Amino acid sequence: MNAVVRFATGNPHKLAELEAVLSSCGYRVETAEAPKLELQAESLEAVAAAAAA
Repeated sequence: MNAVVRFATGNPHKLAELEAVLSSCGYRVETAEAPKLELQAESLEAVAAAAAA
């Protein structure tokens, strides 16, 4: 299988972890450049609302 998964993250550790899991299934993982601010807050609701906007 030569399927490609495009993963939007700026975190190289998340990318490496996903590559480790999916490469054994025949998937190739690429980074999808998508700049986005991640709100850091105490409230999960606030973080989710900001991410959904």
